[in-house]
Amino acid sequence: KVFRMYKSHQVPPTEYIRVDRKIDEFLQHHFSLYSFYAANKEITNEINYVDYNIVQEDEQSDDLTLLAIKRL
Repeated sequence: KVFRMYKSHQVPPTEYIRVDRKIDEFLQHHFSLYSFYAANKEITNEINYVDYNIVQEDEQSDDLTLLAIKRL
């Protein structure tokens, strides 16, 4: 999600991106621009997703995978 999201003055207020809650939690803890992109986050009725409002994303033709390892 991080590499595909963008904000623009041309993004209408009706645009949103649906994000898995686990991805949202990960981004909140590890992505320094989280508050910028998720500034208009809305908790949905679906228990597994949240919506980032007034944000768009580019299409992705290949799947990107991020491996995060926590050191103890």
